[in-house]
Amino acid sequence: MIFNDKIIHILEYFILGILSFRFFNIVNNKNVTLSNISTFIFCTIFAISDEIHQGFVGYFDSGEFGSVRDPDLFDLFADISGISTSIVILYIYRNLRNPYKTETDVK
Repeated sequence: MIFNDKIIHILEYFILGILSFRFFNIVNNKNVTLSNISTFIFCTIFAISDEIHQGFVGYFDSGEFGSVRDPDLFDLFADISGISTSIVILYIYRNLRNPYKTETDVK
């Protein structure tokens, strides 16, 4: 069974975005705006460093997913799409769960 690697990238960074948001939400004392920004910046820097790292490892026989690990700009776009999707879905979930609760009500 062959998977499109862009879907894998989106799913990986979607999960990373959700977990990172949960961390930053605790660290930032439940300041949602700051947590969203921190999540996006941290995960994007991680995605960029991952693509740079792939340029150094070169060939890697991973079987099902191909045999060449090169940096790819479209992989980075897929990573950022996963990050953005996680932030948007968390925002929608938060507003559906408590539509009248504002950020100042949390403190």
